Amino acid sequence: PKDDETVVTVRVPEVRRWWPRGYGEQPRYDVTVELQTVDGEVLDRRTAKTGFRSARIDTADDAIGKPFTVVVNSTVIDVRGVN
Repeated sequence: PKDDETVVTVRVPEVRRWWPRGYGEQPRYDVTVELQTVDGEVLDRRTAKTGFRSARIDTADDAIGKPFTVVVNSTVIDVRGVN
């Protein structure tokens, strides 16, 4: 991270994954983030809805060439040439 950034890892147990349209449900959760002093005083608070998923683009060489494969939640997603 840069000098003015902080990275925080949050583990969310037993969350239902968000899936692209046609592949499953799109569960969303209310998430609240608080900025606190070391004494616990709340300086700021934001709440928003979010979905949880993993996503990556696989461009590893295969027998045909170099594909562009979208993988969501460890499942190959057929994007059919549209965004």
